[in-house]
Amino acid sequence: MKSRSDSSENLTAKLKTNKPKKDKTTETKNSQKHEIFHDIAVFLPVTLSCMFLYYGLTANTGLPNSSFSPITIARVSPKLANTLSKNTDSRKLRSIENPDNCRRMLNDGHWKFNGEKDQHLQCMMNETCKMNAWEPEGCDWHRYTPEDSQMCLKEKKVLVLGDSRGRQTYIALKNRLTGDADLMDEVEHHNLKYEKHGGQVRWAWKTNIHDGGVERMLTRMVSENSSMDRPDLFIINSLLLHPTSHLNRTLCFEQLSTFKAVAINSIFPLLREVAKLGTKILWLASEDMFPKHPFTADQVDALRAHNEFLQENLNQFSPDLKFMSFLGVNRKTVYTPNGNLLLGDGTHKLQRRVTTQVPASLWSDINVILNYFCNDFMLWDDATCCVSKK
Repeated sequence: MKSRSDSSENLTAKLKTNKPKKDKTTETKNSQKHEIFHDIAVFLPVTLSCMFLYYGLTANTGLPNSSFSPITIARVSPKLANTLSKNTDSRKLRSIENPDNCRRMLNDGHWKFNGEKDQHLQCMMNETCKMNAWEPEGCDWHRYTPEDSQMCLKEKKVLVLGDSRGRQTYIALKNRLTGDADLMDEVEHHNLKYEKHGGQVRWAWKTNIHDGGVERMLTRMVSENSSMDRPDLFIINSLLLHPTSHLNRTLCFEQLSTFKAVAINSIFPLLREVAKLGTKILWLASEDMFPKHPFTADQVDALRAHNEFLQENLNQFSPDLKFMSFLGVNRKTVYTPNGNLLLGDGTHKLQRRVTTQVPASLWSDINVILNYFCNDFMLWDDATCCVSKK
């Protein structure tokens, strides 16, 4: 008679005998699942942290009355950071002696004559009138003639980046160099260049900052392996006019939020590195417009909020105006003393597709740019605006 223990041993042996063998395929799948869960455990917190940081930066920035935080981060890839640390470019920039006065010239001033549209049209035909029409606040500026402008920009490279308003900045700057009485904006949508003064002034067509084109351009500027020449003066148009065109208020401010996120996380950090290599940078405000469609007022509100964002953040980068500044005076030269817009077609200061002359408003904008860039080395006796420390 078998004991209870013998029966237990037989049952255990039978169970071991009948136990199914592990399939190698099953083992492989289990191993893969383990690796996947391990990766999730490692990278999910990092991903969530990045999402939190990104949306924390862009949250609630689409509201007209929101307060904008100054820049707190600058993201540059390790490879690019290594390139920048090795760069041996010797160009240096000096601090502005009185940055407050220079900043006032860049952003404020007044018309010296109480003229309205008809008077401005008459002034456009008279060079002396244009030279004396606008008075900057805070300092004395130099009135740049074509000869002065040629001396300043000889052997210098100037790049204007922007849309049709940026193109008109290029055309007016070129006109200051040539001294021609007449000119025409032929509405080209391809890059333009002028070099007859012994330097180079270029305009590059660009309407936004969110498609990666501006980021790629700036990356090439700071890359030691790139053949792209860095400009001595880099003028950037607002780059938000086209993305907000014919959109309702909600969509306009969504575009503004995108603009802010790209500017903070990509464009501003790269601009700072470009400036460290010796490029002076001016970012122009966006001007108001005539009502052209049902959403023009919403678009103008978004562009005004964009101006406030640029002004606050660019001042955080370079409070002494040594290498990067916001230029907002064009928002004021676009209005007469009584508040009427000086825009030939409702959007542009310079009439398009007709032979015309530079209006006093655009002449003044260009003169502000030249005073900012040239005064520190031209050393004019009559200029106290934006003069660098010795």
